[in-house]
Parts: sequence; C-alpha cells; structure tokens
Amino acid sequence: MPAYALLLAFVVIAMIPATRTWYVRVTENQSNGEGVTSAGVNMGAMPYVLYVARPRTDAITQIDHVDVYTNTSQAVLNTYDAIFGGDHNKYTSAYVRMPVYGIPSGKDLKLTVTCKADYLDAQGNVARYISNVIQVSCAVIPVSVIPENANSTEIYVGALTYFQNNAASLTPKSFVDYMVTTVNGVKNANVTGKKMEGTEKGISFTIPSSQIQMTNDKAYIYFKIDYNEDLVYHYIRNSLWGKGGFKIGETAADGFAGTITNGNSVTYDLQDVTITVLD
Repeated sequence: MPAYALLLAFVVIAMIPATRTWYVRVTENQSNGEGVTSAGVNMGAMPYVLYVARPRTDAITQIDHVDVYTNTSQAVLNTYDAIFGGDHNKYTSAYVRMPVYGIPSGKDLKLTVTCKADYLDAQGNVARYISNVIQVSCAVIPVSVIPENANSTEIYVGALTYFQNNAASLTPKSFVDYMVTTVNGVKNANVTGKKMEGTEKGISFTIPSSQIQMTNDKAYIYFKIDYNEDLVYHYIRNSLWGKGGFKIGETAADGFAGTITNGNSVTYDLQDVTITVLD
C-alpha cells in the first residue's frame, strides 16, 4: 500500500498562561497559524505531544513502534487505509496529548478547534485540506488509565483503547457539514461547506467538570485525529477522480485501494485550539 505522506510542522511556544502553546502549521504555500489560547486568567496548556503508531509491514495488526512528535518535528500520519475491503490497519488514528493546568474546580471546559481553509477551492472542487476528510474526538483521560510517566507505546495504546471503549460518549466531529445517502448500495455524501464555531470555521467539544480529574494541578486532554470514511470517499469522487493519486478498484462500485501520495498531498490546515472556562 502506498505511503501516506502528509507533512505537518509544529512549533511550541512559551509555557505560560494565556499564551499560544500548541502548534503552527507550515505548508508549501502558507506559513501561519496560531496555537492554544486559554480563556482562563490562571490557566494554560503545556506543549502537546503527538503519537503515531507504525504497524509492522508483515502484520499490520501489530505495532512495530510509535513515533513521537514535539516542538518543530514534522509529523507523518499513517496511510489512509483501504476502507472498502482487504486488510485493515487499526492504527491509522493519531493522538495528541496536551496537559492543561490551572483548571478552576467545578468548571466545564470548552475546546474549540478552528481551521483556516474553505471547503471548495477556487475552481469549485473539493480542496485538498486535511480538515475536509478527517474527524476529531476529544477526552480527558485520567492518570489512573494512562499514567503521567507512561512510555510512548503505552500512551498510544491507552488512548486508542480509551476512545474505543468510550465511543458512545466521545462522538467524533468533522469540520464540514454533510449528509450521506445510499442508493443501490452506493453511498453519496452531500457536503454543504465548513462548520462554523461562532465566526470561525471549526468544531468544539465541551468537557463537563465531572470528567476532569486533576493530578499535580494538571489534567491531560487527548485529541483523536482520524479519517472520516464518508468524507474521504466523497473527496475521491469529487476531486481526484481520473486525476491520478488513487487507484480505484474494479471489483465493486465502492472499491478503493489507494492513498494520498507525495505528488497529490493534502494540506494540514488546522489552525488553533481555544480553551474556554464555562460559567
């Protein structure tokens, strides 16, 4: 299976309250972005760490190693899997672990993830932005589940297991509004554009205070970043059909055995995360 070569540069800024401390994206045609903004006067977010598991080439249901990305590392996400049949790589998801400190007792948190790009490009095609094909989930995972000093594999597997076990309450959100219809066994997605969070393009998660467990004045917030099957298929049909970069299967209408390559890359356009303390 071809390698999915999505490059993402991260820059971690100062570790003080109300400063931006997550990442800045750097792409071929743009070099801007924000980070984490805390709306609490005495609250802040420490530098994040992103974990990507690399499966074994001879047994993709097993982990060979886990790559860890911090500071200015360039992150490479796993191949988008062949979702309509064949072997399934359960390690396509990536996880961000972000310690947040100074959270007021008894207060809910709202985390807003914004992105810069529109859904369509100037020609009216589905633009090659990662926010157009991924979904994000968010949770606070207590240190009783993933210890503070856990190693990278323990963190990745612990996060993967936690999100799987709590899937009913940790519904993933995508960055576009869409509806899927199925006609004669073929799925079609109708996308109306980017979701909005206030005046910004983005999505938000509210974490109730009852789920926030502090240890040493910190709570560990995790983001799961994964592909949305319906949106990827919609992207293929509407943007890349016949343009190369994908290999469409011959055995079924939904056959797909390909990925996004270096020459047909998708731009990572997530812009910032805002953490707001709710009254």
